[in-house]
Amino acid sequence: MTVYELLGSKKEYLKNAKAFIFDFDGTLVDSMPYWHRKAGDRISDYGTFSDYMTAKYAKDVEPKPFAEELLRLLHENGVPVCIATDTARSMSEGFFKRHDLDSITDFYIGFDEVGKNKYESPDIYLEAAERMGVKPDECVVVEDYLTSAVTAKRAGFICIGVFDEQSRDDMFEMRHVCDDYFYNLGKLLPNAGSAF
Repeated sequence: MTVYELLGSKKEYLKNAKAFIFDFDGTLVDSMPYWHRKAGDRISDYGTFSDYMTAKYAKDVEPKPFAEELLRLLHENGVPVCIATDTARSMSEGFFKRHDLDSITDFYIGFDEVGKNKYESPDIYLEAAERMGVKPDECVVVEDYLTSAVTAKRAGFICIGVFDEQSRDDMFEMRHVCDDYFYNLGKLLPNAGSAF
């Protein structure tokens, strides 16, 4: 079964899709309020900011709506699925353990493995696609952040934008840059119904 058939989609841009690359923060998990220090916490109570984020992933950060359901659907149907993010795996490890994300994804690649972040280079996407054995135009990148979406599109990837409150001001441009743009990941599930 192809990705197009699996998702019950009428979206032509998914016709050649064979794999998915998901961003992590703001796309799969609701972590951006912590990154932007809008959660009302005192960083000094945790030591360094890195310690603070590690603690938040381990206890407080939760998945975005429909994220786990979509990952599971793709993974269980043999679609290669990975996470490519500017967040080091060592920091987000607590979240992975709480939600057993390794069981529904193929691998995790952080910018620390490729040496460049997504805002300046498509290297992380290209590395992920190579590991999954697909070409950029056969791979869907799912992002919440405008500069990352632009990077992916310029490198030839299919790109879906997902809303996050922290990037609300970029909604109009995201809709222009991406092949599609959704309020939440439920819109990608078969029989999405009212998911906007």
